Amino acid sequence: MRGAINDYNFYKAASIDCRLKCSSKVDGFRTNYTELGVWVDQTFYEKVIKKSVCLKKCRANQFRHRQESEGEKDRHSIRTIDEAFAERRPYGYLHYCYYKLEQYKDAAAAAYTFYLANPHDMSVLESINYYRNLDDVEVSDFVDLERKDYQKLRMEAETAYKEEKWEESRKKIEQALAAYYKEEERCRAHCEEVHSPNIFPDFDVNVADLYITVLLCQFGCEDKLSVLLKDKEENYLAEHYNYLQFLLYKLNHVDLAVEAVATALLLNPDDIDMRKNRAFYVMNLGYHQAHFIPRKEAVDYVKRRQEMDKLLKYVMDVYDTADQEDEDLFTTDEQSSSDGIQSSSLLHQKDHYMKRYEQIGIKLKAGSKELKGKLRFVADGLLREEQCEELISVLKMIKPEEQIITNLTVSEIMESAKEEEENEVALRMFLRVSEVIRHYTGQYFNQSAFFIRQAVIMCQQPNSGKDFTEGCIQQSDGSCLQSNITKTSERHYIAIIYLNDLTDGHMYFLDKDNNKQSKVEAKCGRLIGFQASDRYGWNGLSKKDRCVLVLQFTIDRTEDDNSHRKAMTQLYTAEQTKKKGYKNNRTQMLKHFDNEGLKLSMNETDLLGKDRFVVDGMANEDQCRMLMELAKMGAIIGDGYDGDQSPHSDHELYMGLSVHGASKLVDINAINKDVVQLYLDLTEKGRLWEENYLNLSTVLYFDFTHLVCRKALDDGVTSRDDLSHQVHADNCVIQRDGTCRKEFPAYIQRDYSGLLYLNDDFEGGEFFFAHPNQTEQIALKPKCGRMVGFNAGDYHGVKAVMKGQRCALAMWFTTDSNFKELAHIKARKTIHKLNQREMWNSRDEL
Repeated sequence: MRGAINDYNFYKAASIDCRLKCSSKVDGFRTNYTELGVWVDQTFYEKVIKKSVCLKKCRANQFRHRQESEGEKDRHSIRTIDEAFAERRPYGYLHYCYYKLEQYKDAAAAAYTFYLANPHDMSVLESINYYRNLDDVEVSDFVDLERKDYQKLRMEAETAYKEEKWEESRKKIEQALAAYYKEEERCRAHCEEVHSPNIFPDFDVNVADLYITVLLCQFGCEDKLSVLLKDKEENYLAEHYNYLQFLLYKLNHVDLAVEAVATALLLNPDDIDMRKNRAFYVMNLGYHQAHFIPRKEAVDYVKRRQEMDKLLKYVMDVYDTADQEDEDLFTTDEQSSSDGIQSSSLLHQKDHYMKRYEQIGIKLKAGSKELKGKLRFVADGLLREEQCEELISVLKMIKPEEQIITNLTVSEIMESAKEEEENEVALRMFLRVSEVIRHYTGQYFNQSAFFIRQAVIMCQQPNSGKDFTEGCIQQSDGSCLQSNITKTSERHYIAIIYLNDLTDGHMYFLDKDNNKQSKVEAKCGRLIGFQASDRYGWNGLSKKDRCVLVLQFTIDRTEDDNSHRKAMTQLYTAEQTKKKGYKNNRTQMLKHFDNEGLKLSMNETDLLGKDRFVVDGMANEDQCRMLMELAKMGAIIGDGYDGDQSPHSDHELYMGLSVHGASKLVDINAINKDVVQLYLDLTEKGRLWEENYLNLSTVLYFDFTHLVCRKALDDGVTSRDDLSHQVHADNCVIQRDGTCRKEFPAYIQRDYSGLLYLNDDFEGGEFFFAHPNQTEQIALKPKCGRMVGFNAGDYHGVKAVMKGQRCALAMWFTTDSNFKELAHIKARKTIHKLNQREMWNSRDEL
């Protein structure tokens, strides 16, 4: 029986070897079954004949020292033998033979091998239990004598994984993958051993039916190989890449881990855990969709299975009923579409993204027509004023020395961020802004694969550059325009965003003869996008520095600069370290607040929703009055809404003052620093209360803070049916069906919200929580020192202010440090400098 098993395995392996050898000799035959549509071509049959000759010679050579099976000419016998060995029936006899010979170790192995294919056979289970109780039989003797290399390596990899031997496990997984693909190829080759008794006289029908038999067998190879021990594993191959991505991440091979994630999702797109892993690499480590490129061997594998599946579906839908159909059987999906439809789809996708960006204030101002160039655009609203100033500030902080042109790279900010919190926050903003520009520019140019080659902040002093009339056409880096444009620049793009407003120093585009075509004036947050092959220049400066953020892009992945991802990894690692050391002194903090007179007035039960509270005593009457005065002196009409004085209701005047705006007023001595200190202290008090009351396991950061007032324009009119602020959520977009999608353009980084009210001498203006159908759930009357806190995804609104003015400190919090509001840090530093200056002045007077 042992000889029969050896002979069968030899004949099977030799036959497969011959098929693989001959297939490689006959170019394209084995791997290009999509040529079925051109079987009438004589070259196909020529390949078949040549392969047949090769097989006959190979088999004769392989089997010359062994007796040819008598069943070789009996198709039915061959099929019966294959079935017997597939079910491992010979091992059922073999273990009994070993038992009679009292070779119990060998008997145990044979019985276990039979059991794995026949787990419900009670007699073999009894035999295994018998062998297990024998003194001279060890657990290690129960081995699968038919185990393949790909299975053995996978199991060894899992063992190393459990023992946290990451490098050993990675090597084993890689070996298991290589062995799997090799075994799958041999399985498909073996399927070509067709033994069909159904031979038809019609030549074409006969050939087609034989091939369908082969195809069904080959398509089933995946299920056949997806067995470990006795059970079939779902997504067996994909799981290898699941293990691999984790191992590569632990070994700090992050680029390869991303590749493994992409491969796993290619094989199993519905894997929720792997989707979360992909989101992790995007959100925390700076990767984007174009980086997720699956491995070639997996792409080939999936493509081959898709082609087989498509043909099998054709067989099921058409082939078996072909004599009943009267239609063109050779019409393909590709023939039913047109280039015009595809182009329209791309344009629709582009328009879709542009509209979504407009919803958060990014507006396209000029395109190809206005700028007189095919691939050019100008967009406004990419940065707020404080963001522009913060990027300039970080450059001058890190490189304070006076230079004609000063450049600051991501790597340089990374180094300074290790020591200075302000620079860490600035780095996070730099990376975030760069990614928004990359995405916006890539979408505008319809480029799905769009990578950053370089990103720098650059400031140039006035009167430092040669003027256009002197023969030098200045570029963004201060150099002069070269007369020759290299071919490589055709795959490169440039995006320049102004960081300050200028009356001169504007950018202009040129034609091939260096004649000016169009001009783009300098304005904070204005983005200019164009191809690197475009010719452009800058006007000279006369009054103030010109500061810009310059990003160079490529569609070639090999030119991708990994500085951004390194920075994201550094920030993520630092953040994880901070979280490990984070201690929530909740009891102590709440006791402190209680001693200060804060009183919880309503909890989540009272407010009909989780993570909700109302606390009174957050500020006293004097503090509320001081902040009301601050709003009166410094609030800007339509702040945050492009100057729209009535963004939410035509019947109300909207005014606001951000922390950044208040800090600027202090800096120019327009308001007292003490009232801005109060602004900062009360918002920090509110942040600490919300973080501790909700018992969060992580730090809450400010995302944005705003002192806002709403004033009735039609004082005393009570017939209004509008709202001061429509029902909304702070981190998602409400849909018609009442659900809320946490997606762009919503501020999805926001996790919690807080409102600290400053007065109650007005009519209307009640805050209310809402149901999903946007009807009122419960309403609250504002008053000085009252703070309402809630989850940023809760539906809420504000009733119309009928009379007077309603003021509050609005706070939006995030647990994502990438969105930490830098303005708070800068404002405290500004006040600290002023305090130091006062102290030194006092000493001088003494």
